[in-house]
Amino acid sequence: MVTIYRAESAAARAEREHARAVAKREEDQTAFRKARTLWTRAREEARERAERYRAANAARASAKQAMDAAKKLFEEADRESERTRGEMAEAERAEAERQAAAEAKSRRGSGPGGMPAYKTYKKTRLGSSNISTLEKVYAVTQYPDDAMVESIRQATRLPASKIIAWFKERRSGASAAAKRSAGVEDRSSRRSSGAAYSYTRRNEGGGLRRGGADDAYGDSNGPRRGRDAASDWSAYD
Repeated sequence: MVTIYRAESAAARAEREHARAVAKREEDQTAFRKARTLWTRAREEARERAERYRAANAARASAKQAMDAAKKLFEEADRESERTRGEMAEAERAEAERQAAAEAKSRRGSGPGGMPAYKTYKKTRLGSSNISTLEKVYAVTQYPDDAMVESIRQATRLPASKIIAWFKERRSGASAAAKRSAGVEDRSSRRSSGAAYSYTRRNEGGGLRRGGADDAYGDSNGPRRGRDAASDWSAYD
């Protein structure tokens, strides 16, 4: 009996040990699955962070390139502005020197008899591009205001007085052309509406007379005389 009891006790202990081992293994498997899930999630998050970091670096690099390009453009614009200011200053200095020389020459009295010399001026040439600009503005309005004149002056580098004089001459030329065209049309209409007029035949009392509409030398019913007494037009009598 003792032996049987001991055997049963050993079997019960073995079953209990086996049950504890099975439970332990299940717990270990559950913990392993949880750890693997956490590791997978951490790896995905790390991959997403890496992708965001690369995208941020690409955007940062693109922004840096854009800023560098804008900086270069600004530097080129500054250099161009500086060069333009230098050219304008040089032109103003040359103009001031020319005016000073002209004033000094006029004060010296280089004219005949010690009189002051005639005032000289430099003729400003318009140029084809400036004329094209003026014509475009003239097509819009024939009487530009001060703001338009200033805009034209900045675009063409012409004096405001020259621009105003050009518009005045342009309006005068257009008015004269319109008057000439109206006169030609009036004469054409009178010629087309009136009867035929000829001065090629003299009347009986001397002098020229009107010709009829049927005969360039006079009425078709009357005698056809020569131009004068001294002419030998007997073949036409």
